[in-house]
Amino acid sequence: MKVLINRDFGGIRLTRAVFLELGLPWPENAGRWGLAEDQVIPDNRTLGIVAEDPEAWRYDRRVIAAVERVGLEAGGGRNVELMIVDIPDDIAWEIRDEWGIESIHEKHRVWPPE
Repeated sequence: MKVLINRDFGGIRLTRAVFLELGLPWPENAGRWGLAEDQVIPDNRTLGIVAEDPEAWRYDRRVIAAVERVGLEAGGGRNVELMIVDIPDDIAWEIRDEWGIESIHEKHRVWPPE
């Protein structure tokens, strides 16, 4: 399974180029919260994904393919370093975020629970 993460400070964002590639309308909240005019913080709703997992857009095949077609740099824009990580299908995983720099970790049990 391919998963989209950000490897730069400040959090993950996608650009208008990804939305154009997907044939989706540009969200009204684009460019808010100090983002560049052509950036938006992605979510399932704006990417046309219906799923219980709020992070489903990160591993949606259409979104991954669109980012691959426009390129990682053009797909994230200013102050974003997109990375596509390929994880074996039988691995339970989670995304950890430290100041916007994300990494993927295999899930395991923790005591006491966090």
